Amino acid sequence: MINGVLNMRNIENDAYIQAYADDIVVMLRSTASYHFTNMSKPIMKNLEEWGSSYKLSFSKEKTKYLMFKFRKKITHFPSIHLYGSRISHDKELKYLGIRLDPNQSFIPHLNKYRLIFARFTEKQEELQEPHGA
Repeated sequence: MINGVLNMRNIENDAYIQAYADDIVVMLRSTASYHFTNMSKPIMKNLEEWGSSYKLSFSKEKTKYLMFKFRKKITHFPSIHLYGSRISHDKELKYLGIRLDPNQSFIPHLNKYRLIFARFTEKQEELQEPHGA
């Protein structure tokens, strides 16, 4: 069913669509961030039409976008729309359990797991302490 959206023929060469289970990721590449508004229009339209043909809809609240930096600071955040509403930019996205950030540093991902590991270590140490001497 998802193959229809993955095999879109009328998308830009600098666009890639990936799906896993019920998650879809659209990746766009450009030399300037202001290009993304126009690049995203046909793709978002195709996604809306594809969903409609299967009586599915995408959640406006869950649909976000993230921009990765390349050499320069991001100065323009594009206006990308889904069902006529602008989707929001996020500083961090989680996809398939990995936290992505604009710097591609994976620091948010590592920090999250550092905290989980620290809590696990504390619990493990508590269990190893002798009880009632």
